[in-house]
Amino acid sequence: MPVNWKLLAENFGGDQYHFAATHGSVSALSKAGQTARINFSIDEGQHYSVVLDGCAPHGLLQLAVGKNFYQDDLAQAETLGTEAVDWLTERQRLQDERLATSPVQPYSFHVANIFPNFSMIGMGTAFYGRGFIMWQPRGPRLTEVWEWCLVESSAPRAVKERMVFVLSQRQSAAGLVTPDDHENFERLSDALDTGVARDVPFNYSLGEDVEPMESLVAELPGNVRPQISEAYQREFYRHWHRTMTEPA
Repeated sequence: MPVNWKLLAENFGGDQYHFAATHGSVSALSKAGQTARINFSIDEGQHYSVVLDGCAPHGLLQLAVGKNFYQDDLAQAETLGTEAVDWLTERQRLQDERLATSPVQPYSFHVANIFPNFSMIGMGTAFYGRGFIMWQPRGPRLTEVWEWCLVESSAPRAVKERMVFVLSQRQSAAGLVTPDDHENFERLSDALDTGVARDVPFNYSLGEDVEPMESLVAELPGNVRPQISEAYQREFYRHWHRTMTEPA
């Protein structure tokens, strides 16, 4: 991709506000029932953006909490048959068992970034193949992208095929979603390569006046905020600057 790797990494760690505009067409298709095999499950329930405190800024965007997401998945499982329903039911039982003592019981997540250049996509559903993405810098305006699709080993074959299909349909280079992002990234890169951009700093102030959600800070690790915020981006570049300028 003809873009600096940092724009890609910070997008996955904490950029939810672009979704409605950038991916408006595929969202409309999904809501209209035109793409029955892709379920977004991102407009219901409770969502949080988590910036993990510590030596490096790891961002977890749109942590999904609530039973709405499981019910959406159960409806999808029924379209695949009883084997899929049994698998999902057992999967949920095991998850409830593991999180029995946790005050917050998340169901899934949307995207995440492990500093500096390893991203993940989960999209809030058990039927979405997990994308593991590595952003490999090949120059200041060029990034080589490696992406893997992970499926759950316990899932029946029909579910695994659905997982691979959904990730490929949406998050591949020729999918329904990724080309929208490519267009944004390329235009950003072009805009940065101008005299004006060298004199005018990026504005990363979105959500600067929004306080962390104290009710959840004690229950979840990190800095928990409502999902629309650039808290992650600010910390991402602060830490990058420290990494590049301070002695080891």
